[in-house]
Amino acid sequence: QIRKIGDTPLKEILKQLGGWPVVDGSNWKPIYTIEVLLGKIRGDYNEGALLEPWVGPDDKNSSANILQ
Repeated sequence: QIRKIGDTPLKEILKQLGGWPVVDGSNWKPIYTIEVLLGKIRGDYNEGALLEPWVGPDDKNSSANILQ
């Protein structure tokens, strides 16, 4: 199936997310902050990215929750 449809769907998604320096080269300029980009990936595609942030108990203070 991948050979049939090629890389066009992935390129379209990357374009919607502001591109990717590996594909766009030195002309790439980010249009979103990393926080907004991770939020869009999670919200629009229900996927994690390189990082999988979550809220959990603080190891130093178990009565507090922190972003992990």
